[in-house]
Amino acid sequence: MLLKDFEPGGNVQKRRSDIAKLVSHSREVWRQSLKYQEVKRNSKILGKSGWFTCQTCGRETEKICIDHMIPIGKQPIDLSEFGAWLPRLFCGTENLEGICSDCHRDKSKRERRKK
Repeated sequence: MLLKDFEPGGNVQKRRSDIAKLVSHSREVWRQSLKYQEVKRNSKILGKSGWFTCQTCGRETEKICIDHMIPIGKQPIDLSEFGAWLPRLFCGTENLEGICSDCHRDKSKRERRKK
């Protein structure tokens, strides 16, 4: 990815594709971050390896989603949106919670309806 790809008049589809790659890689890095790992660790059930407690419904589950309580917003499509989106992705633990996939799906649906 070159800086010229982001200049006006460049290939818009290529720029969007490059931004999508940046978003994808940023999410991968976020999943390895200490804050993400701390929230995941705090959701673990002691003495029950590989199990978590949903912070919304209290259900025990083998899969936990680390969710932003305050949504980070739509996926950016250009570099300026990416610059504003990235700090919201890498927020503090006070805006993160471990929730089960059912609660995450329901929360995401509610958030999409608000838009």
